[in-house]
Amino acid sequence: MKSLILYISFLFSFLNMTAQWNTVHFDYPEPSLNYIDFIDESNGLAVGNAWYPYVTHDGGESWQTPFGIFPVMEFEFRDNGEAIMMDQVGGFYMFNIFSSEYDVLFYPQGEYNMKTMEMLNDSVVLTGGYEGIYMVDFGSDVDTMWQFPSVGFSEPTVNSLCRVNDSTLYAYGVDNSIMIVLKSSDYGLSWDTINPNTGIYGSLHFHTDNKLFIASFDGIYKSLNGGIDWSKMFCHPDTSFMGFRDITFTDDYNGYAVGGGSPYPEIQPTFIYKTTDGGENWYRQYYAQHNALYSVCFPTDSLGFACGEYLAILKTSNGGGIGVGFNNPFASHILGNTYPNPFTNSTTIEYELTEPSLVQLTIYNAIGEVVYQAEDCMMQQGSHTVTWSPSLLQGGMYYAVLRSGEGVAVVKMVKQ
Repeated sequence: MKSLILYISFLFSFLNMTAQWNTVHFDYPEPSLNYIDFIDESNGLAVGNAWYPYVTHDGGESWQTPFGIFPVMEFEFRDNGEAIMMDQVGGFYMFNIFSSEYDVLFYPQGEYNMKTMEMLNDSVVLTGGYEGIYMVDFGSDVDTMWQFPSVGFSEPTVNSLCRVNDSTLYAYGVDNSIMIVLKSSDYGLSWDTINPNTGIYGSLHFHTDNKLFIASFDGIYKSLNGGIDWSKMFCHPDTSFMGFRDITFTDDYNGYAVGGGSPYPEIQPTFIYKTTDGGENWYRQYYAQHNALYSVCFPTDSLGFACGEYLAILKTSNGGGIGVGFNNPFASHILGNTYPNPFTNSTTIEYELTEPSLVQLTIYNAIGEVVYQAEDCMMQQGSHTVTWSPSLLQGGMYYAVLRSGEGVAVVKMVKQ
């Protein structure tokens, strides 16, 4: 068993070196970065509660702050490298990441507590916050801001806006502690209530067709009919966890969800989860202890970034790999033998828990694709076995990855 553990430890170290999220920027105890995006593979921007934007021109390896301006809630890129940025009180600014040129586009009469934005064209933007939904036109001779009807809101808060196509948008918000989904089919000029009480609090994200996701404080939710009905796809096992904050998809199948944070100062986890089947199943890629991540983006299928508390920026160059970043890989379980190995039709995987733990068993092929995932379950202390019968899979190398709340272990299997 000792030699097996040494082998697994070596394999785990190899996976960490070749497939992971790396921290490329971190500055404790500075404030948070709330939003990150890239205009191409090399040039990106991260903004947040810090009084300056962070810019990269080398694919996220280094980040600079051209000047200090103001806390920024969100932004969207134009094709020429100009970022249209929104601050918390409803002001809009242009910042060119190539020239560092900066200009005030619109500043409201009074202060509006804004949380989200969605560009309709180069000069018209929808914005949402604690006062509902607004449309801002900073391309006209006279800058204007219109507030739309509250659609039954009495105390509205719009948490997120997402655009499906040129004319269709969704909004997600709260009215008197009731979570609702709104839809507009006319460029945001009018809104209909799609779901009067989702019972979910979080951030709304559009995927494909009528598929929507909510990154919630208690898990990940999915709707297949445009927000009318919702199903919980994943519930985080850690009760001290503050929730998911953002979701993005690189294609119809591969997506990433980030979050973290805790009400307890001594427990400040950071998580990144991935799906490879369109959001049906999620597995953890990354775990650390530097508080919440708030935003995630992927300029390409494999190049990804996330940002969060303490000016943290994380980067992956290979889609995050197949499972990385755990503090203690053998704290709570030992993944033992598989027999037979090599195998033809089926094999039995042994593992031992030194204490009760929530267990997740995932099997990957040689290129990191998920080929099997057992349902997460709470297991008691002691020895356990799982039989795997991959009758439809071709022969080759496979990896069984066992995760619990405290670690991960890996064992190699060969199908003949």
